[in-house]
Amino acid sequence: MEVEDRVFRLAQRCVQIVHLDAMKELLDKNELDGVVSHLKYLHLDFGVEDMDYRMVLEGLLRKVLPRRVNYGDSWFAVRDKLLSVYGEALSSSCIRLVQMIQVVLMFSL
Repeated sequence: MEVEDRVFRLAQRCVQIVHLDAMKELLDKNELDGVVSHLKYLHLDFGVEDMDYRMVLEGLLRKVLPRRVNYGDSWFAVRDKLLSVYGEALSSSCIRLVQMIQVVLMFSL
């Protein structure tokens, strides 16, 4: 049973790494909807360092939140994109992921 548990944990970790790598590639291509769609599969308790998640989230949020947003259509677009980020993060059932997004928004941008 112990070996099976270890193999399962390694598989979970590998899946997380694959999702993070895919998110990095999509960020490089500026495909934000694709990056956001991967959020629901992330879970911070599967053996990957928090810093790996934080780097991807910072990259995403930097692209979602431009330096200057005027009230109007662009503001609504940013709001909608940010709501989709939170919606996908909440669907992951990982409260730590949502908290990490909040911390990145408050302190890293």
